[in-house]
Amino acid sequence: MSLALFIVNPIAGKRKKGRVINEIKNFCNNNNIDYEFFFTTGNRDDSKNFIKNFYRKDLLSVVAVGGDGTINEVAEAIVNTDIPLLVIPKGSGNGMARHLNMLLNTKDILPALTNGRIIDFDVAYLNNQIFLCNAGFGFDAYLANYYSQHTMRRFLPYIFAGIKALIRYKPHRYTLQLQVKKNNIVFIPFLLTFSNISQYGYGITINPNARTDDGKLDVLVFRPFKWYNVPRLIILFLQKKLHKSPFLTILRISSCELEARTKEYYHIDGEPYMSTDVHFNIRVEKGALKCLLPPKSKYQ
Repeated sequence: MSLALFIVNPIAGKRKKGRVINEIKNFCNNNNIDYEFFFTTGNRDDSKNFIKNFYRKDLLSVVAVGGDGTINEVAEAIVNTDIPLLVIPKGSGNGMARHLNMLLNTKDILPALTNGRIIDFDVAYLNNQIFLCNAGFGFDAYLANYYSQHTMRRFLPYIFAGIKALIRYKPHRYTLQLQVKKNNIVFIPFLLTFSNISQYGYGITINPNARTDDGKLDVLVFRPFKWYNVPRLIILFLQKKLHKSPFLTILRISSCELEARTKEYYHIDGEPYMSTDVHFNIRVEKGALKCLLPPKSKYQ
């Protein structure tokens, strides 16, 4: 009998997971799929060790039940293996699920275990930390850290947190050196994002042409702007055309070196961290992760 592992973040999205767990059990029982649950503890090594205990040929899939942070945690344990990742989006922003057209009900996702298709998914690294969606510095990271302190994880609280963060944020007076094709680009950005997917989450599109199977990352450099530019930026944001802003420059890379003037906050798939160094290596491994898509996903 095939086995599916379900890694559940009990606090993702701040919603109880009893209903989704019952749906999983019913589906697996009706389709002769053996299953095991693991509830995340906040220690990434716990879920990684749990998954590694089940490495075997009949492991059907490892299923992440949560948001982008949970997906990142699960992916780290199965990257560069033939074990496919399935996502049941139960987080707040659900950027990866939205990118893959998988913002679906649990009952529409579970058939992937019996009738899904597998795609190759690029995995990016910031030093030794993997990211599947985005990694960022500047205001991007400041907002991630600010929002992580909020107890309500919904779109409107995210917008309010963004407005408050924008008012409070003081651009760091540092210089980031980005080495692309042996050329140094020196700039002081409002935010700097290394993007593997098309959006941040919550439907906030930042780069609609992003692909997760081309072995490339998009570097989004958003230059500082004046307050009188904010209304126009809000309009572009609501129209999902923020990528058309004149303040945004997009570069395509497969690897680069980044140097910050000081230690600072950065984020990995929406999770904030304080750096311990000022030097960063960013690279991408083409197709290093297998992803399982349900029949109803229209992602191409």
